[in-house]
Amino acid sequence: MVSPAKRAHVETNNVCTRSVSDPVLRRGRDRAGSDQPARAESYAGLYKRIGHWAAIPAGSMPYRIRQAPGAKNALGQVKIMFPNIHNVYLHDTPDRGLFAQRQRAFSSGCIRTQDPIDLAEWLLSDTLGWDRTRIDTTLLTNRETRVNLTSKVPVHVLYLTAVSDAAGVRFVDDVYDRDAAVLSGLTKRASAR
Repeated sequence: MVSPAKRAHVETNNVCTRSVSDPVLRRGRDRAGSDQPARAESYAGLYKRIGHWAAIPAGSMPYRIRQAPGAKNALGQVKIMFPNIHNVYLHDTPDRGLFAQRQRAFSSGCIRTQDPIDLAEWLLSDTLGWDRTRIDTTLLTNRETRVNLTSKVPVHVLYLTAVSDAAGVRFVDDVYDRDAAVLSGLTKRASAR
């Protein structure tokens, strides 16, 4: 998807914590609404009407937030969907500096991609009419555009907490708490030999 709009269930996304004083919200381009488009209203207007997100009981949030497409969108300019049961996808970011951080889990479970436009170009190389010029032109429109791939591309996601870099092995935080289970499995397998 080129120039994606960001949609999120408010109760599972940190967008709830943004206040009406946020300049992005004051622009009025971000929308909140129910699943019925006729009920869409500005995020700031909804926030004022409700009073505070905490007033809505957990598990019953009837609204969705939609952040307008564009370079400042939390998903950046490209979102790459792939089939999976976790609703995880690859996406761009307007916060390029995050790639320089030691801890890089800033994406609420999805995967920030360092060169997403180049990746989109590669993925679309078999899709008639979608060369780099068309991708770049489409990005300039700031309109959400969905493009289906002509050919399937396998996606393998690895979760590693030990990585090699120029200095040797570097350990990163286990943000999903998977290391204990992996270590337990490895220990059981070693003792079974």
